[in-house]
Amino acid sequence: MKIVKNLVPSNKYNIKCPYFMTPTRIVIHNTANDASAQNEIAYMIRNDDQTSFHYAVDDQEAVQGIPEDRNAWHASDGLSGKGNREGIAIEICYSKSGGEKFKKAEENAVQLTASILKRYGWGIDRVTKHQDYGNHKYCPHRTLEEGWDSFLNRVSIALGSSNSSDGVPSTDVLKNDQVLQWQKVMNQVYRCNLALDGSFGPDSKAKANQYQLHYTVPTMKNEYVRFVQQRLKNLGYSLSIDGSFGPDMYKKVKQFQKDRSLKVDGWVGKDTVYELLKDSSIVSSSGNVLKNDRVLEWQKVMNQVYRCNLALDGSFGPDSKAKANQYQLHYTVPTIKSEYVRFVQQRLKNLGYSLSIDGSFGPDMDKKVKQFQKDRSLKVDGWIGKDTVEQLLK
Repeated sequence: MKIVKNLVPSNKYNIKCPYFMTPTRIVIHNTANDASAQNEIAYMIRNDDQTSFHYAVDDQEAVQGIPEDRNAWHASDGLSGKGNREGIAIEICYSKSGGEKFKKAEENAVQLTASILKRYGWGIDRVTKHQDYGNHKYCPHRTLEEGWDSFLNRVSIALGSSNSSDGVPSTDVLKNDQVLQWQKVMNQVYRCNLALDGSFGPDSKAKANQYQLHYTVPTMKNEYVRFVQQRLKNLGYSLSIDGSFGPDMYKKVKQFQKDRSLKVDGWVGKDTVYELLKDSSIVSSSGNVLKNDRVLEWQKVMNQVYRCNLALDGSFGPDSKAKANQYQLHYTVPTIKSEYVRFVQQRLKNLGYSLSIDGSFGPDMDKKVKQFQKDRSLKVDGWIGKDTVEQLLK
C-alpha cells in the first residue's frame, strides 16, 4: 500500500495541530461518507474547523495530513484528553456505503495500523477506537458493526508478519559509534531514554520516525538538526552548521536521499537516518582516500600519544598511513598500554567484537584483532598497521 504525504501547512498548525505530541496509541475512525483519502485530507486542510486527523485510508492508498509528532482534534475528549493529545488518528474511507471499496480500505487500514505499531515497538493493546473517548460516539461505525475483534485480529496477524517490512532488514542491525552519538543527541533533545548501545534497532528506528526532521516555516532549530548537518558535511555535502533546518539544508537532504536511492521528500526519518549513520567515508577527487570523523579522532589520539603532528583533516592519506605503520600495535609481554590501545579496543567493540576497554593490549585483544583481520580479508598477524587501521576507521 502506498503512503502519500499531503501535510497541513504550518500556518494552520494553530487550528489543526497546535501541540507537539509523543504518541502512545492509535485511534481508529470511520469517515461516515464516501470520499477518497485524498479528498478527505484536502478538505481537512482547506477548511478552518478544528477537526483534524493524521491519516485517511481508502482502497488505493493512505494519505497523511498531520505529522505524527503533533496532536490532532478527532477523539471528542477535549483539550487534555488522551485521544486528542496522544493518539495517531486513522480515518477509514467509504464507510457510508460499505461494500468492496470499504473492505479494501479497511484492509489497508489494518496494514497501516500494523506498520505504525511495528515502528513504535507497540503491541495490539495500543489500538483503540473513537468510541473509547469523550462522548463515546459510535465510531468507527461500520468497523464496529462488522466486528471490532475481527479488525484487531487482522492487525495482530499483520503485525506478526511485518517483522522485516520496515525498510531495513531485521537481520542487518547497524551498530557503530555514529549511532551511539545519535542516541545521545536524541536523548538530550527529545528525552527519548534510548539505550546507549550504539545499535540502530527497533527502538532507535521508532524514535527516528517519531521525531522526523523536515523543512518548516519558521524553521526547526535544535541540536539534532546540528547533528544531521554535521553528518551531511562529513559525507561531503557543503552546508552551514547552524542548527537550523532551512531551505539549503532541505536541498542537501533531498540530494543525499537521491544519492542513496531513498525516497526524495526532504524528511529525515529512519531510512535517511540509517544511511546517514551507516558510513561516514567519502572518496576525495584525487584518489581513494578515506576521509571521515573517525579518522579525525584517530589523528587526535596519535598526536596525543605519539606527538605525530598529523594534520587534523580527517583524511587517511600518506602521512597518516606512515604513522600507522610507524606506531604499529601488537601483543607483547609486558603488554602495551596506552590511549591508542583504548581507541582501537573501542573501535573493535563498536564493530561487534566483545572485549574489555582497559587500554591494555593483552591476549584477548590479540585474538579479537586476528579475528577482525580474518573477517576483513587482511593478513592475519595481530599487528595493527595501516591496512588494519584503515579497515577499523571505515
